[in-house]
Amino acid sequence: MDSLQFGVAVRDITPSYPVFLHGYANRNQRSNGVSEPISLSCLALDDGEQQILLVTCDMVGIESQPCAELYELLKEKTGIAYPHILFSCSHTHFAPALHHDGFPFPDLGLVAPDPRFVEDFKTHLVEAAQESIKNKRPGTLEIARLRAPQVLFNRRTVAADG
Repeated sequence: MDSLQFGVAVRDITPSYPVFLHGYANRNQRSNGVSEPISLSCLALDDGEQQILLVTCDMVGIESQPCAELYELLKEKTGIAYPHILFSCSHTHFAPALHHDGFPFPDLGLVAPDPRFVEDFKTHLVEAAQESIKNKRPGTLEIARLRAPQVLFNRRTVAADG
């Protein structure tokens, strides 16, 4: 079995300036303070033949066009390209977006992404990706299975008693 290497890096992506937050149709003002910071994390995996980047973001999500741009940026800056990059978002409604908000505000119309946040996000993304690659160390990936009745189960499973 080939040796696996893992590297990780985390960045705070909380904007230091007021921005529109994503996901509420009637929110018509910019943020006015920070209760909980938002972050971006990057995990680099390397088996000696292939490298993969797993990126998690505290955001509602990233639509396909900005995602494609981020893939190209990471390819240019790290050499790792799609489909070896995965973005996963926590779906928080307390973060800005990288794409136009699909919810119309009555007095403002559609909210465009804040250009400062988009550039800050890209900078943090590249830094975290490069740092996670630099931080790679040998590791072991293990799995375990155990029964945990009533914790997680397929609700459509039909039991023997009907």
